[in-house]
Amino acid sequence: MSDTVPRAAYGCENMVAKLARVLVREPEASACRLWADFGWRAEPDFGALAREHDALCAVLESAGAEVVVGRPVPEGLDAIYTFDPAIVASTGAVVLRPGKDLRLAEAEAVADDLAAAGVPIVATLESPATADGGDTIWLDDRTLLVGRGYRTNAAGVDALRAALPGVEVIELDLPYHHGSDEVMHLLSLLSPVSHDAAVAYLPLMPVRLVQLLEARGIELIEGP
Repeated sequence: MSDTVPRAAYGCENMVAKLARVLVREPEASACRLWADFGWRAEPDFGALAREHDALCAVLESAGAEVVVGRPVPEGLDAIYTFDPAIVASTGAVVLRPGKDLRLAEAEAVADDLAAAGVPIVATLESPATADGGDTIWLDDRTLLVGRGYRTNAAGVDALRAALPGVEVIELDLPYHHGSDEVMHLLSLLSPVSHDAAVAYLPLMPVRLVQLLEARGIELIEGP
């Protein structure tokens, strides 16, 4: 009998463990012309995007991760951010509903990609619920922080609670900052780097979040 614990085929209920399988999506040249519609600051250089994507995949593979390439999303410039349209828990995937209309097609694409990769779909958010992966942070395997703002609404938070029984979903209000044109996600403010430390931008952090992290013994490393 082997002492080696088999690696799970899916499940990501923390932000700092070694990556085993990673879903990526290649950039598409035709989508670059839509940069202004998607709120990018300037037209991207497709050649540079493609080189950066290839380099990222190489880094992931060199670290021992299996890279799974998703199907194209026509005119989906933001589809390269595969973290946003789904949460993959140990029970399966929760397909989110983006709060940015131009990204709605990504939900169907990521559901197909995950199913093809052997990940069961346990829930799919429906209107009026919206939720963005960038507004979610696993504090530990039983605690999910969710930022409520322009891309994640109250119905979305409720849907996540229903989809993740046994998980404490803690809702936090996100700052207005520059408004809906320059959205601040929860991951814009906090990036866990270990089980007991996280990089934080304190000037925009909700007080309740700072107090929660301090109570959990998580060191905050302030970033500029």
